[in-house]
Amino acid sequence: MNKAIDKTIIDVKNLSVYYGNCRVAHDISFTLREGETLAIVGESGSGKSTVLKAMMGLLDNGGRAEGSIKFHGDEVLNMTHDELKKIRGDKIAMIFQNAAASFCPIRKIGEQIAEGIKAHRNLDDSEIRSRADELMGILSLDESTWDAYPFRLSGGMGQRMGILSAMVLRPSVLLCDEPTSALDSVTQKAVASLLVRAKGIGTSLIVITHNMGLAHYIADNVLVMNKGEMVEIGSRDEIFGSPREQYTRRLIDAVPRLCKACA
Repeated sequence: MNKAIDKTIIDVKNLSVYYGNCRVAHDISFTLREGETLAIVGESGSGKSTVLKAMMGLLDNGGRAEGSIKFHGDEVLNMTHDELKKIRGDKIAMIFQNAAASFCPIRKIGEQIAEGIKAHRNLDDSEIRSRADELMGILSLDESTWDAYPFRLSGGMGQRMGILSAMVLRPSVLLCDEPTSALDSVTQKAVASLLVRAKGIGTSLIVITHNMGLAHYIADNVLVMNKGEMVEIGSRDEIFGSPREQYTRRLIDAVPRLCKACA
């Protein structure tokens, strides 16, 4: 982490998430500062995605969050639906694990992305398209993809357009739920590089992943979760160089080449 940067954007304290009487996330606490990337790692079912949904006010099936989630000092858990709509997609954007599923199948993708942009910003069509074309080049997407229907795209192409949709407004915080899981290795590298570039222009990121290689490449700090609980949290060098918990060591050991590099 750049020690010259000490502006807290998100402050999560004692966050717990319940579905009925079942608590699926237990007393999660962390901070995110400007230009910083936090990776939340752990096996599937460890509660990583639940934390992101709570931050966006997107808990479904009667889920409820307790504790505190502050964005620039404002309590997210106390925000109304309209207040949340103002910051979603503009100030805080999210890349979903299956981003392509968020598109309406009978409308062109570009039309849907442009509509979302205009709901937040007064940008004309040429500026929107210019921003989109820049990202499509980085993501190895043909410009014709803008006018395609979702059902005509492969899973990987749809995922990349979902990433474009989240990043085109250059939000101050980007929440990424397994952003590379549906992509081939070449595109995974391009997306990882894009996320690093986003951090370089002041975007703060929270990246959910079970890919310890991605976490090592992109993160400043790492939060390890298991069964809905925090296992440990620390800087990337602390977590990968001298993990305190055996569970963390097992995650690192599952990637032998990474383990050697961090030894």
